[in-house]
Amino acid sequence: MTAVVYWLLDAEDNVLYVGCTNNLRHRMENHASVKTWWPSVASVAHTDRLPRMEAFRCEAQDTHDLQPIHNIQNNRHFSPTEEQITDYSDLIGSLEAATILGVNRATFNRWVVKDGGPVAVKAPGIRGACLFRSADIEALAKQRAA
Repeated sequence: MTAVVYWLLDAEDNVLYVGCTNNLRHRMENHASVKTWWPSVASVAHTDRLPRMEAFRCEAQDTHDLQPIHNIQNNRHFSPTEEQITDYSDLIGSLEAATILGVNRATFNRWVVKDGGPVAVKAPGIRGACLFRSADIEALAKQRAA
């Protein structure tokens, strides 16, 4: 699967929001219909289609670095773990984590919901992707093998 990362900008080119979607037109229509701050958006910039995990990493990195005023992160719903993440290149998705652990993704996702971890970053939104540090998953795999 692929996705695009997009940046919503005001008239002075300040980044108001960073997002990731597989359907940019539909997402812009959604923002326009529900976001009270939408009238302040002057332009939209976006990437070409990227592999989905690369797009998630890019969104997480830019949300962290740019601190857009309308991202949920700034309302405390974007949740990095206790320590601040500075290197997003090591993050993996649930499918890759499940593969490393030798279980299917549904089982892995149930573990995450039940046990509450080891999520490194939860992207904004109800269905925002959970990303994991590959080192944490490798350590968990070693624990399970012992």
